Amino acid sequence: MRTERDEENLEHEKDREDASSDLASWTHPGVREVLQRLSAQVRLAVLTNKPGGATARVLEGLDLASYFTWVVAGAGPLGRKPGPVGLLLLVRAAGATVEHTLLVGDSANDLETARQAGTNLCLARYGFGYRLADRELRGDELLADNPRRIAEIVESRRT
Repeated sequence: MRTERDEENLEHEKDREDASSDLASWTHPGVREVLQRLSAQVRLAVLTNKPGGATARVLEGLDLASYFTWVVAGAGPLGRKPGPVGLLLLVRAAGATVEHTLLVGDSANDLETARQAGTNLCLARYGFGYRLADRELRGDELLADNPRRIAEIVESRRT
């Protein structure tokens, strides 16, 4: 359930996307290094509810676009998260299976998307959208408190 504060935060986020003057401040410390490390080992994708234009501006502005093989943005024919269609499309595009796919996210939408698609989930508890109560978790979710932990999780699943 979204609160008034959540709506205000979403509006603020949209304003920040449109005002792309200081994009570098949006990157959590360690993200670029983790993307470099992981993109050399696995194919990465972005699945977001943000509109495609805003997503492209953010990824390009932060110089992160090259790390991702695919980008599926909101407002398209695939529907938005928490619907699983976009994630399942990415699984198929990668030639993977849901059992071998890890969605990294930070919101209740990401949690529900992974559950509906049948993929594994790593929740970035440091992320913008992380506001989940422990009672919302089943216990099979992986949790990361920093980007480096995400890399460790991905690498441990490959062995």
